[in-house]
Amino acid sequence: MTGILLRRLSLALVPVAGVLALGQPLAGSATAPSSGPTVSTNALVDLDHNLKFPQNKQNEPAITRDPVTGALVAGANDELDNPLCHDPTAPLSSPCPFATGEQISGYYVSTNNGASWTGGYLPGYDNAGIRRASGGDPSLDAGPSLCSDQKTFAYRCGVTIYYANLADPINPDQHFSEAMAVSRTHDDGKTWLAPSLVNALDKTSDFDDHEWIAVDRVAGSPRFGRVYLFVAIYCGECAGNGNVKLMVVHSDDEGVSWSSPVQVSAANNN
Repeated sequence: MTGILLRRLSLALVPVAGVLALGQPLAGSATAPSSGPTVSTNALVDLDHNLKFPQNKQNEPAITRDPVTGALVAGANDELDNPLCHDPTAPLSSPCPFATGEQISGYYVSTNNGASWTGGYLPGYDNAGIRRASGGDPSLDAGPSLCSDQKTFAYRCGVTIYYANLADPINPDQHFSEAMAVSRTHDDGKTWLAPSLVNALDKTSDFDDHEWIAVDRVAGSPRFGRVYLFVAIYCGECAGNGNVKLMVVHSDDEGVSWSSPVQVSAANNN
């Protein structure tokens, strides 16, 4: 689907020009009132072309910006490839089921400040890749690329955009587990490298969710370029109800490999 013009209303980004006034002048002030922001027409972003529900449905959008080129790269749960709804034929069945193995993680790219968009689905989510389907719930961030010495991160070596999302089970041995994976691009979404599965978080009894990815972009930081991934892990084998542990992992090689998880919630959190 790469190169498709994205033109539906359900997922839209609104470019905003100007600055917000921080306050109104006092009564009697000679200062002219500050003008408000100017808002352009909505730019339609997503992949469908007036299809029926749920193939026209997108949700949970996220967006980041290349600090060097200015390109915008967004993501969303895009259900373009899921089957259309039907009349339920059995008690408690859903007329709009998710199809096992269908991709959900759509990406969208704009190089003209959001006026027009192209996009597709993240590649590498199948049994020829990581043996999982992309499950949406995107989080994106951009930071400096790793240089050829494999030690230094610098913008002179490029910009890396990271796209974290859920990785759905599609094989019996994966049971109900929901894993976490990260894709990355060095050319503003023109091409995507194969996703890396965060193996430290991949357990067949757990359900990963609510991920958030962030790159250390603070100049002079000793961890400049390190990428962090926050995840909430719902434990399937723990006692009690709603046992959720909040974890953080990090990567110093652009997400090729990941550290052991560190629990940032209380030790007895459940």
